[in-house]
Amino acid sequence: MWPLGDSCPLIGTALSPKSSTWVDEPNGVRTCTRLDRQPVFGDMIAAFRGHARRSRSTGSS
Repeated sequence: MWPLGDSCPLIGTALSPKSSTWVDEPNGVRTCTRLDRQPVFGDMIAAFRGHARRSRSTGSS
């Protein structure tokens, strides 16, 4: 199970040709120039909502 909220595993899985733009540099290095931020922000919002639910159920902040 992955932790929620801007997690490194999520970003790693988001680095695919379908969700990002890549440039092949002349020196042979491949660089990601655009990343779909929607999965990362969605994951972060899910973490905030989970924290809010837990806080309401335990009465802590």
